[in-house]
Amino acid sequence: MANRPRLITWEGGLPILHGEAIVGGIGVSGALGQEDAEYAQAGLCRLGLSSGI
Repeated sequence: MANRPRLITWEGGLPILHGEAIVGGIGVSGALGQEDAEYAQAGLCRLGLSSGI
């Protein structure tokens, strides 16, 4: 799975949703994977956006 083009399997990236449509993404890197994911989610929440997760 990790060798597929345009696919990254690390934690820290989340989609940005508008309704049910993916309209962008946010990515965080530099800490442990779980921490990166938490920071990305916190950023979305602070901006009033949803990742659907």
